[in-house]
Amino acid sequence: SVNQIQYFTYLILTKGKIFKAGRQPRGPGQNLVTMTLRITPDLIPSFRFVAYYQVGNSEIVADSVWVDVKDTCMGTLIVKGA
Repeated sequence: SVNQIQYFTYLILTKGKIFKAGRQPRGPGQNLVTMTLRITPDLIPSFRFVAYYQVGNSEIVADSVWVDVKDTCMGTLIVKGA
């Protein structure tokens, strides 16, 4: 049953490698699970977010999404005269 899902496991893949993996808890009766992900230059230009959970002893439910990251200047630029 969906109500028995206590957490889901996630993978963040970029440039052919696993960038991050972890588990995200799911509270009882919680239909929407959110998490914060800091976007770093490693995740540019895109990454795949894969999430999965196990139902009972024999079924795994998985899904994934491609995320395109907009490359913008997020740092500080200091210009000095010569």
